[in-house]
Amino acid sequence: MFNLLDLVQPHIRIITNIGVAHMTTFKNGIIGYQKEKLKYVQNLPKNTVLIINNDDEILHNFNYQNDIKIIRCGISNKNDLYIMDYQEKTSESFTRIKSNLSGKVYQSKFNNALGKHLATNFCLAIACLDFLNINTKNHILSVYEDRGCIFKNNNILLFDYTYNSSPTSIVNLESFETNRFTDTKIIILGDIYIDDLKYYDILIPYYQKILNKSQKITSNIFIFSNMFFRKIILENKLDFHVFENHQELINNIVSFINEKLKLTEKLSIYIQGCHDSHMSIISNFLRNRYKLF
Repeated sequence: MFNLLDLVQPHIRIITNIGVAHMTTFKNGIIGYQKEKLKYVQNLPKNTVLIINNDDEILHNFNYQNDIKIIRCGISNKNDLYIMDYQEKTSESFTRIKSNLSGKVYQSKFNNALGKHLATNFCLAIACLDFLNINTKNHILSVYEDRGCIFKNNNILLFDYTYNSSPTSIVNLESFETNRFTDTKIIILGDIYIDDLKYYDILIPYYQKILNKSQKITSNIFIFSNMFFRKIILENKLDFHVFENHQELINNIVSFINEKLKLTEKLSIYIQGCHDSHMSIISNFLRNRYKLF
């Protein structure tokens, strides 16, 4: 990535977060990843514009050089741009961003996508438009795709987070929890980080948070795992439905859904897993089986 930066030398740089995603790409795991990503904000050409997520602890506390312009984005109204409010409906979300630099208020509508991380990413993107003084029609924008998508029919609402989920993506569960389509909820979790267990000590707090959050939302939890989730569940003797075979999981889920639909008119289903856990097999099957669009 940084060979490309040396070639292009961008005047404006946006950095969203420094978390634990994509660790396998970097030497020395999370430490190597953080060091590599911090190169993005170090030794910058004079007058570079750096737009950062000020809610990220590492980015917030970093000691930046004095000859660059930093635009801070986040929840607090003390930031250069901040999230005024965020609202969710069944399959779409809305947010308003206020710029303390220009005084403008920007509105967005995210179709078939939920999650407060969208508001943060939108704020960062808007900061670039705001700095460049690019006119947007009535300052209202619509976004139609995200890593997390919503599919539905009259009876089922499916939250599909089966593409490239990271261990920090528990925020997606919060969106699922607050959704009011129905009180009957099902959670299907796959491993959200695929590698050997050398990162187990680093990742276990994230997995435990996801399991704890899931249990607060519903007791209808299915786990597909042959690694992290399974290890945590076995070590702590937790009571979950755990499967290592996609087809076995599908058979059990379909049976469970059909029984639930006999008792209630509506179901909300949440599926999450990294790309390598192939949880999209489950979501694609459910979308086809129940004609979810």
